Amino acid sequence: MKDKPSIIEFVKDKELLGLSLSGPQEILLRAIYGMALDSAQREIFTLCTGREDYPGVSFQEATILAGARAGKDSRIACPVASYEATFGDYPRFLARGELAVVPLVAPGALGTRIAYEYIKSHFTESKYLKKMLEEEPTANEIRLKKHTSIRCFPSTKSALRGWSIFAAVLDEVEFFRIEGAADSDTEIQASVRRGMINFPNARLIKISTPFAKSGLLYSDFKDHFGKDSPDLLCWKAASAFMNPSLKASRLEREKRLDPLRGSNGNQTAG
Repeated sequence: MKDKPSIIEFVKDKELLGLSLSGPQEILLRAIYGMALDSAQREIFTLCTGREDYPGVSFQEATILAGARAGKDSRIACPVASYEATFGDYPRFLARGELAVVPLVAPGALGTRIAYEYIKSHFTESKYLKKMLEEEPTANEIRLKKHTSIRCFPSTKSALRGWSIFAAVLDEVEFFRIEGAADSDTEIQASVRRGMINFPNARLIKISTPFAKSGLLYSDFKDHFGKDSPDLLCWKAASAFMNPSLKASRLEREKRLDPLRGSNGNQTAG
């Protein structure tokens, strides 16, 4: 493969990730990278972002509010992390001997493990991407050539300090405060942003099931949803909309068993 693929080609190409995408999942990836949208795709973009106009520019930050099984890990955040690690324009900004890191941050060891396993499969199951490995992946780190590491981090405010970061995934960011300090989500984001200073095209993806009207996720929604912000793309959609393979009857059962979390995971955009 000689030319750099688009994010959509990277995800769909059988020699790379070989994943299928629903219409909304593909539109979200296109929007993050400022790719062209047709008129039907623009309607979905407006529905899920509250924006009247599609700017067609790449966003360095994206916040995705969606429920379980919406594909926000497997089809959005993890493919973006792998894409940036493989094709990102970051090596020329590294000092000699400096290590570039893609942090995977989530509440609890199991949370980081989910995203980690998705990304590990990208680099171990694709013949092309396997060539990028510096060594065999360990329990919590994937070392790539070009002085690059994809690594799991706990959701504590001191964990991310001092790293050189060109891409990051904050997974289930709504729940960082439950595991860490009251300000752990904003402190983690601040550490990540500081680590990205030297990389002009760094990419930060924040994903979560919405739960409470407080914290970083709510701030992003309040400040950027439905607004023409050049800095952050906020996307909100129901699980069944993002992933049409989910059965409505199954989602309704979840709502009956757990009305608060079930409704949060399946709320409509807007």
